[in-house]
Amino acid sequence: MSAASRVLALALCMAVLGAGCRWPFGREPVATPTGVPQPARAAQPGDFQRGQEAYADGDYAAAARLMGAYASAYPQSEQGDMARYWQAQSLLALGQPLRARDLFDNLAGDPQTSRAVQALAVRGTARSYAVEGDWARAEETYQRLLRRYADAVDTTEVLTALEECARRQNDEAAAREYAQRRAGTAGAAPAAPPLAEPVAPEGRHIVQAGRFSERVRAEALVDRLRRSGFEAFVDEQDHPSAPYAVQAGSFVSRARAEARARALRQHGFQAIVKP
Repeated sequence: MSAASRVLALALCMAVLGAGCRWPFGREPVATPTGVPQPARAAQPGDFQRGQEAYADGDYAAAARLMGAYASAYPQSEQGDMARYWQAQSLLALGQPLRARDLFDNLAGDPQTSRAVQALAVRGTARSYAVEGDWARAEETYQRLLRRYADAVDTTEVLTALEECARRQNDEAAAREYAQRRAGTAGAAPAAPPLAEPVAPEGRHIVQAGRFSERVRAEALVDRLRRSGFEAFVDEQDHPSAPYAVQAGSFVSRARAEARARALRQHGFQAIVKP
């Protein structure tokens, strides 16, 4: 049958709808909405927890997908805001700081978002600049975090990040100032995280990717880890010969810590779980 004949037959069918006309070319087509993306499945309430587990296991692509689906399905809720935050964190871990920063900035600027989540989002923006190596903007953003959200953040953690930003810019005077301010707050109990995170700083099992006698070597490893999609930082410890430890995760569950260590080894890094 020619193309013209097929068009004519279709027109006749449309003209006599209800009169028993059937599609003459085999199986009848099924009408689908146009311009509307059809998801593989609807978001489920359990996607948030599954997204947290995926993030803790280092499966950042799955975490971003699950958190994004949850945030879209439950936008008018604090849990939905946290899903947006973890979607951005996952993109950052995947080496997509620009996309992550867009989500962080939108979350921080949303007047319906709680101060606790806004503070997390501003911290995420600072980290996105650090991942790009833009230490000046990272420092500026961490300073803004302290000015506006001092009641919602761990001041010691932010001052540690500011010290690193200053050192990366070879500003030793500023680094010393941040270190002194951190020492002055060390005696006070740190503020509790506003909302629980799957990778918690106070976790019992620490994944260590290296230990060095020189800070510059530790920072070089942190850079390599971040470029490979892992969160990492330098932890200066009281050690006689190698005080600069590189941490790449802290977990309450030892099984999750071991999973992170395996992921690091698969990417060519050394990793041990302590204790």
